[in-house]
Amino acid sequence: MPSDAPLITVIIPAYNRAATIGRALASVFRQTCTDYEILLVDDGSNDETAALARAFAHQALRIIQHDRNRGAAAARNSGLRAARGAYIALLDSDDEWAPSKLATQLAQLRQGAPDTPATCTAYTIWEGRMRRDYFPRPVTAQTLLMGCDLSPGSTLMMKRAVVDEVGLFDETLARYEDWDWLLRYTRLYRIGVLAEPLAMVHYSPHRAANVMAAAAARLLDKYDAEMRAAGAAGRKARGLRWMEVARCYAMEREPRAFLTCTARALRAYPLYRPGTLLLLADAWLGTRFAASLQTWRARRRRAPPSDPGHDAL
Repeated sequence: MPSDAPLITVIIPAYNRAATIGRALASVFRQTCTDYEILLVDDGSNDETAALARAFAHQALRIIQHDRNRGAAAARNSGLRAARGAYIALLDSDDEWAPSKLATQLAQLRQGAPDTPATCTAYTIWEGRMRRDYFPRPVTAQTLLMGCDLSPGSTLMMKRAVVDEVGLFDETLARYEDWDWLLRYTRLYRIGVLAEPLAMVHYSPHRAANVMAAAAARLLDKYDAEMRAAGAAGRKARGLRWMEVARCYAMEREPRAFLTCTARALRAYPLYRPGTLLLLADAWLGTRFAASLQTWRARRRRAPPSDPGHDAL
């Protein structure tokens, strides 16, 4: 790295985030570790995202602009190619960090084992006015195959050299691109997980169902061999993805696609608990189903323990 290079490069992909980009940037400017550069990659926005960022006039901020919307993976890759820091930290443009986030992760990476050159943190989920802290479990390649609850788009920090080994983000994935990157990473290394919530993730439940479906199909095809080798766990992983897509179609009131994805999920893994199917019904019926769901949960709490041999969702 050049002698004047920053220690850390913060990469923020943004598309039409005028409403939230100020919050994200301000959280970086408040970091106790100040040896960083910020690469904001404006992914073809047609709102005031870039103009609002420029208004900060911060010396650490550089803006990279795409002439069209190419997706989060391409935006992150543009940031990685331009990065000058020895460490890379990712932040989604609608999320924010606690002031000690960079300093805490930097210390962990410097003191950690050579086989753990990347780390994620616990995080706080904001959904509307509801807030809860989320503490991810320790991660292995097999547990990561089941799903990614690390929110790496805003919690991941890694040594820059790792990218040369793992590769860039897969630009054919319109969703799950950070999860896919971590799946490739865990073939080579371990992921450190800090138990302190250092990121605030602002969650929106609505995601374009057709985009999710295409990305799920691509991801499942890409990791078909690993899922087959994982046996029942791999089948469950397939089912989980199609259940997630089914919920998106339920929220969009697309009955045919909803039923198709639900059927795919059940074919992949027919041993779902009844509660999983109730959650799908809740997504479809909304508030009309809330009372029934609460009744089912109350009965479950009073029921005796289930057979431990029966796989639960």
